[in-house]
Amino acid sequence: MIQALYYLFFAVSTYLLIRSKSEFIYLIPLFNVISDTSFNYFLGFSAPTFLRAGILTLFLIYAYPYYKGKTIGKPFYWFFLYVIIMTISSGEFAYSLKGSYQVIVSMALFMTGYGLINCYSRLKRLMKALYWVIIFSVVITALGYLFNIGQALEYTTDSTYEGGPENVGLLGSGGLYTPAVLLILFPFFLKMHFGLMKKWVLYASMLILYIFIILNVRRTAILIPIVGSIGFLLYSNFRRKYIQYLLIGGSLLILLFPLYSSYFMRRYEARENSGRFEEDFYKTEARYIENVEMVESITTFKEPFKVLFGVGNNIFAEHVENNEIARRMFHSDSAKLFYGVGLFGIFLYLAIFVRLIWEILKIPARGILKDLKSAALGLVLILLFVSLNGSVNLITFRSVTFLLLGSFIGFAHSIMKTNGRVLAE
Repeated sequence: MIQALYYLFFAVSTYLLIRSKSEFIYLIPLFNVISDTSFNYFLGFSAPTFLRAGILTLFLIYAYPYYKGKTIGKPFYWFFLYVIIMTISSGEFAYSLKGSYQVIVSMALFMTGYGLINCYSRLKRLMKALYWVIIFSVVITALGYLFNIGQALEYTTDSTYEGGPENVGLLGSGGLYTPAVLLILFPFFLKMHFGLMKKWVLYASMLILYIFIILNVRRTAILIPIVGSIGFLLYSNFRRKYIQYLLIGGSLLILLFPLYSSYFMRRYEARENSGRFEEDFYKTEARYIENVEMVESITTFKEPFKVLFGVGNNIFAEHVENNEIARRMFHSDSAKLFYGVGLFGIFLYLAIFVRLIWEILKIPARGILKDLKSAALGLVLILLFVSLNGSVNLITFRSVTFLLLGSFIGFAHSIMKTNGRVLAE
């Protein structure tokens, strides 16, 4: 029954895409978040994987006329081309193709945001769509707590943990990365002409959402809104009020702590008992070991073609041998990219971020451009921060983040081309 509902969801999404074409951009964030929940009921290589891929690909085709010829896309296209070449040469082609597709499509959505969100009315419509992503994320996470459905928090699945696995909802822990990104857009939500009731629902939902993020006791998700706030604290006209709201939100989290303290303390202790808060625990983590091995490979330079270009390895399939899972996948983006595309591929990847940061720094810090600059910088910092933990294959998190990044930079460029005049339509 539940699987049938997901098939219906993809059928309706296909219909809406064909009908709205490039205007489907406003539904992309919610579409991806709902798609993520389907993997509670389907395996990784099942129908939803291919249905989502098909819908996103068709959307990119519909949106192509709006971003073709944009020079800001050149660093992306060079990186995509190299990834495609390495995918074709991969011995584990199916796994490599899946991973490469996740990377390329999520990053390509930057161009759709850049080309389509070029006036205030379109930005406003996108923000209103994101409002419902926040509400939906709160509801389906709450359902996990109320009815014990969805994914279990991994730190409570160990047999030594008293009380058994604790459910965290249909999005799971990693699925909350995307809603966490939306929390930094609070200044934009405030400027939307929502009714009083909608605003209070938004404020309450954002607070509840962050409580759910805290209860997952995952440092990366908890820090995402904090890292993303740096842009607003540096540039925004909203800076003083932003700090006030942060202080109010922090105070409410403390006041409400007795309501969720039992959940938090049990989960904190589960992580503490596993030794994750010990001083040198990071040296035993796979992410740390992966990067130590990467540095050793570079310094010894025993296999030059693998070090420089990733030749002989399987891009985004470093955990697979003979079409079977052979080891834990690399989690940090640095190690994953180094294994698959070598130093040359990492250079192409970083060139994208250099170009993005350069474009952001060129945005004048005045009027609405200040807010666009603040948000764009916050999103880039989030992408770089989460890459330390590993995110290059997280299609929902990266697709929403890159789409928003493209939207803010694209709208800023539209304003700059009209000598500071905000385009209403």
